[in-house]
Amino acid sequence: MCPFFVHIICQPYLYRIWGAITFTIGAAIQAAAVNMPMLYIPRLLSGFGIGMLSMCSPVYIEEVAPEDHRGSMGTLWQLAITAGILLASILNIFLADWDEGWRISYGGNIFSVALLALLTIMPESPHFLISKGRDEDARKALEKVRFDDQIDWEIEGK
Repeated sequence: MCPFFVHIICQPYLYRIWGAITFTIGAAIQAAAVNMPMLYIPRLLSGFGIGMLSMCSPVYIEEVAPEDHRGSMGTLWQLAITAGILLASILNIFLADWDEGWRISYGGNIFSVALLALLTIMPESPHFLISKGRDEDARKALEKVRFDDQIDWEIEGK
């Protein structure tokens, strides 16, 4: 069941956007919560959204990154996640003494709106496009992330 679920979530462009929207809505509702029960569902919603993005990002990196950079790009992705967790933990130390600090801690995730904006300019996965027989669209997507002399080799190699 899991590989099927990953295939559905990671391939279509709209599901990546859906993950970011789900996460952002959950963060906004958490920041506006007035009691503990109001945190439960939005927390679940945000967790679902970040889970979708956490599955999609490494797959997207693997499909879009040049072959000789895939390992380092995957490592940088994980390093960015770890650095973000560390930064959030450090910031939470300073927010702990403020009664409304938890709102900033949860509501700070609203900055994922920037992720939504970036998702609109990201090309679709060339691997996905080729698997659907859309070679010309794959070529256009590769033009955004490759040098001209690499495009033919990449399409013929898929």
